Amino acid sequence: MNRIDKSRHKKTEQSTSLWLIALSRCVEMPMCSFCKSCKARCLASEEDSSRCTECIKHKRGNCNMHGLSPLQVEKIVAQHSAAETALDDAEEELERATAKVRWLRKQRKLWAEKIARAVRCGLDTIEKLDCVEAEELAKEQQARVPAGPLPERFSALVSGELF
Repeated sequence: MNRIDKSRHKKTEQSTSLWLIALSRCVEMPMCSFCKSCKARCLASEEDSSRCTECIKHKRGNCNMHGLSPLQVEKIVAQHSAAETALDDAEEELERATAKVRWLRKQRKLWAEKIARAVRCGLDTIEKLDCVEAEELAKEQQARVPAGPLPERFSALVSGELF
């Protein structure tokens, strides 16, 4: 039987040849995160390779055997800043919600007192209670104001004759 040779993709051939070159002159390097997770030896060409043999073999673009690049550090800092901003926003929202809950509880307490007073007075609506309270307030204010003219000794003081 004749077998048909399948042509390989150019990138696959390049990746394989890069991997073979790296294997031919490799040394053990500090473990990258991928090798650490796979429990594999981290081998790379110490002269010209930016990726270890495992990262080349598995077509991973980011090998951190040489540590983090400035761009990677910048990305991490940006992610941290975004998380801090989100946390600050959430805390502010929580404070607003907590203040609203306190205000609503206070309103509920005031309404409960008002409803209880309406029931004690035999009133069937809060509007009627408001009218009764307004009348009581007007009576209190009238009671504070003296009914007649000021005594003689005060009228001189008010008119400014004593000064």
